Amino acid sequence: MRILCQSNTGASLPENARCRGETDRTEFAPLKVGDEYIVYGLMFLFSRVDFLVCPGGAGPYWMPSNLFSVTDSALPVWRICLTEQVRDYQGLLAAFGITALIGYDALVSDYQHYVGIIERDPVQLQRFIAAKQSIDQWQNA
Repeated sequence: MRILCQSNTGASLPENARCRGETDRTEFAPLKVGDEYIVYGLMFLFSRVDFLVCPGGAGPYWMPSNLFSVTDSALPVWRICLTEQVRDYQGLLAAFGITALIGYDALVSDYQHYVGIIERDPVQLQRFIAAKQSIDQWQNA
């Protein structure tokens, strides 16, 4: 899946999609308007969908889908985690309203990996990079 950045500010988020304290002044750095990104995961919240992207070789970061247009909707063979049904992930529903994750195996089956990429754990970032390389290869084939 490929997406094109249309905006990198909170002003592009409708009020009902602001679920993490975003305001009009929120800047989604390091996104660059006009750049295309490969999506490495999808997070479904009650009011929006976020994409897992690696802007400028940095990241990974979860970014609101409202900031993008989809240029290629094809997805690799991914798995789904319905947070309500998977014990380790149930806290995501209660705390953040995350109802589902779709992505590569470790993202949806290993909660420590999910947390580790957000917290920038070096071991989990290496696992992400390995998954990223595989997805990049598939996307560019």
